[in-house]
Amino acid sequence: MPALPAHSTEELREAQSLVYARHADVAQARADLAREEAALGEALTHLNKAINALLEG
Repeated sequence: MPALPAHSTEELREAQSLVYARHADVAQARADLAREEAALGEALTHLNKAINALLEG
């Protein structure tokens, strides 16, 4: 396999770094979203309990 010119190799490394960084960003966003979803679920549970208490009271 012929060797790539140095500038092509460097461009590929930069692109690879950008892809890895974006992958890490997506993983972080998914983790953030999971935490937000859990917090929303907890808030909905509390809201439902408050509504039920008002309806029963």
